Amino acid sequence: MIKNILKWQGGKSDLFYGPIQSHLPKELFDANKNITFIDAFTGGGSVFLYVLYNCPGVKRILINDYNYRLIELYYAIQTDVDGLIKLAQELQDGYDSSLDKSKYYYDTRDEYNKFNSWEYLDRAAHTLFINRASYNGIYRENSNGDFNVPWCKKDVINTVKPDELREASRLLNLSSVQIAFTCGDFEYSTERYVTWGDTFIYFDPPYRPLSSAGSVSFTAYTKSPFNDDAQIRLKKYCDRLMNRYDARVMVSNSYDPNDNFMLNLYKDYKIVQIDAFRSSGGKNAMRGTIKENLIMNF
Repeated sequence: MIKNILKWQGGKSDLFYGPIQSHLPKELFDANKNITFIDAFTGGGSVFLYVLYNCPGVKRILINDYNYRLIELYYAIQTDVDGLIKLAQELQDGYDSSLDKSKYYYDTRDEYNKFNSWEYLDRAAHTLFINRASYNGIYRENSNGDFNVPWCKKDVINTVKPDELREASRLLNLSSVQIAFTCGDFEYSTERYVTWGDTFIYFDPPYRPLSSAGSVSFTAYTKSPFNDDAQIRLKKYCDRLMNRYDARVMVSNSYDPNDNFMLNLYKDYKIVQIDAFRSSGGKNAMRGTIKENLIMNF
């Protein structure tokens, strides 16, 4: 079994197999149902993998992220996993044989930021390598849209996990589920896939920074930071999904005992706090067990 495709800051595999699972709509687990599931902020892929393994009631899945590099990777896994493995192994071999692994990483990262003319498999293979060779599972872009996370400072990395990639490809090609990919804004890219009365949408946006974290913030996964205006727009979209389509929505976000922004924003929704363990992050103070908000309209 594979729980995630990429190492990812804020990944949800442990939470979906843990405290979130009991809060999911029971219809997802009923094979007689005909549910559309939308993964609006796909990230490292752990949520759609959980659904493919555990939710026979889901017959359609939309995999969306604003980061086109992620969507291209998942499409490559679905359509040509062996070609992807071959190209990723070449990058791994280059790293293993390099006498200056730092230089190899930064040279490859520079190529990664200029790769628009490459074939999609090349771009996907570089995404795999960069994810494994960069620091701490962080994805971050600067204002120009360039990936700018430093090297992991490890001599040994494992870019290619053929068995896991082939298992992910098997799941993404299940005949029992229709899978679509989109790349774009959580609102504008997903609404056309919503079907009345039988859609469940999970939102895992960049979390609102904790007030106690001072200047520490992690909203810049892409060149467009996810600020408070975006959090408010997400809430309004959840309202529209509920009122117009009778959709069920679930949102994960930060819990801040010193700031009621999220609690006030979703005051008309059900909110529970769950324990989440974070093993990755740029600062040790941001690791360990923390509370998170799990927000639902059902």
